[in-house]
Amino acid sequence: MEYPISALERRDLLAECGQMIRQVQDAKKSGSAQKAGSQKDAADDILRKIAALKTLYRDHLPVLPLSRCPFTGQILYRSIDLYGIDGYWWDYHNPIRLLTFMPSTFLSFTGALGLSGPVEETAFLCMPGPGVPFVIPELLSGEKVKAVIFSLKIGPHTGYPIVYFANPAPQGVEPVNDWGTDHWKFCDLYGGLHWNESVDIEDEYDFDLVPYLRSGQLQWISPDDRTMIIRSGPAGCPYVDLKGERRIQRIQYGKVWTT
Repeated sequence: MEYPISALERRDLLAECGQMIRQVQDAKKSGSAQKAGSQKDAADDILRKIAALKTLYRDHLPVLPLSRCPFTGQILYRSIDLYGIDGYWWDYHNPIRLLTFMPSTFLSFTGALGLSGPVEETAFLCMPGPGVPFVIPELLSGEKVKAVIFSLKIGPHTGYPIVYFANPAPQGVEPVNDWGTDHWKFCDLYGGLHWNESVDIEDEYDFDLVPYLRSGQLQWISPDDRTMIIRSGPAGCPYVDLKGERRIQRIQYGKVWTT
């Protein structure tokens, strides 16, 4: 499958943007950005170029099917950076993502990332969740709430988008932070923007998926299945009893740690 930007184009864009960000940071440290007007104009010009490069990055992110609503059958599309976690899509505090319309049954978008090999170098903090899929029991407490797990490659790693749908939305249950970010945000079908922040409480994650699969609260799509066929039950489910980190992973400057 071809994507809007090639791996080489993305690499060069990120390298150019990173170099400019370092220039701005170095100028701030030296105090030169506070000097003569010509220097300030140059700094402003660099900031405009950084903004333009980040916009270019955002506008060329692939928008892919990441889930399917078990109530309506509607496919959920979202932008995602598949080339690796060094892209700004994965910036925990300042993610750069295309905002796409969500189905009326959409509730929340979480995920996990199984790391493979050395991680990418990132100046920003990346928090892609635990290393194996999980469910959040509180989100599934509503009578008509279901979650769907999918899997796809993120560079050398394995990503697990986990999306919650509700029909209708339960009263008093808010979405959790979007996968890999410190907030949640989405556009409804009428163009209304919804966003807020929640607290990631990893002690409330449940990694024993079998009871939820048996009850039908959790369903799944086979890895890399572009037809997005929803499957039910624990039999043959590739996401059961996976080995991996069960705490939220934090990644920065090529290092990985957990709380």
